[in-house]
Parts: sequence; structure tokens; C-alpha cells
Amino acid sequence: MKKKLILLGVILFIGLAFAITDGISGTYSGTTTNAYVAAVDIQGEGYIHKYVHIENTGSTNAMLYKVYGYPTLTSTYYEVVVAETSIALSSSDDVKIANTAYAKLVIQVKWVDAATTYTADFNLVP
Repeated sequence: MKKKLILLGVILFIGLAFAITDGISGTYSGTTTNAYVAAVDIQGEGYIHKYVHIENTGSTNAMLYKVYGYPTLTSTYYEVVVAETSIALSSSDDVKIANTAYAKLVIQVKWVDAATTYTADFNLVP
């Protein structure tokens, strides 16, 4: 009986370890405009570790981005997670947010001189 309980405990622990590491990931892409627009709206309620990789995929113009964190999915209150930051042409930037309970992240982008394309990859981990 004791060996069965230990084996059951090991199986439950292994199953829990796999459940804990499950996350969500995705990719957004688009073209910047001359005003800030919400390029990415990441609903990450329940995920405390958030990673975003923003890449300026254009080859001729720089771009700007900002990141806001919201405490709930419907909240109008936000915190500035990343203030206005520039990404040079054909460059990228990483945003790592650990141990925070933002339910939603919004990444806004805009052009510097003219339109450019971008890609934003994200990964959410519990």
C-alpha cells in the first residue's frame, strides 16, 4: 500500500509539473501609422510571467512602442510598464515582466518618420 501511495504521489507531482509549465504564446504583425495604436492586446489573466519580443521588420524606418499593464481585463486604469521606446530599423527589443498579475498587456506602436512593419511575439507562463 505504501509503495502505491508513493507511486501515486510521484505521478501526481509529474502531472502537476507539466500543468504548471503550460503557457500561451502567439504572434501579431502589422504596419505602423503616424499615431499610437494598440498593436497587441494580450489577455493574460492568471499568468504572472509575460515575455514579449517586438521586432521592427521594416528596412527603412524606425518605430516607437509603449507597453501598458491593466489589473483586470475590463479596467480603464493602467500602469506604464515600458515608456516610449524606439526600435531602429531591422532591430528588436524584449520586454520581460515577471511576478506581476497584469490581466492584460497592451502594446502600442507608431512610426517615427514613415510607416514600417513590425512583429510582436509573446509568451505567457503561469
